Amino acid sequence: TPLQALHLANDPVFVELAAELGERIERDGGPDDAARVRFAFRACFARDPDSQEAARVLAYLGAQRRANPAAAWAAAARVLLNLDEFITRE
Repeated sequence: TPLQALHLANDPVFVELAAELGERIERDGGPDDAARVRFAFRACFARDPDSQEAARVLAYLGAQRRANPAAAWAAAARVLLNLDEFITRE
């Protein structure tokens, strides 16, 4: 629901989790952004991203780097943690 999405996007626990995940992605994710996106998807969803998903995350990451380079991966992690696929296991 929209209220759930708003809560999860701004909840202090999710913000801290995203910051830590962002650091882990940068540290352990690989030598380049494409490898780090794959690592992030494996960590969050236990699968690799398809080409469209990877392109969208990379585009978002680029925009976040222009706004705040130090927190770009944390911002990308917040998006992944707020996706329905992460929240709802089927």
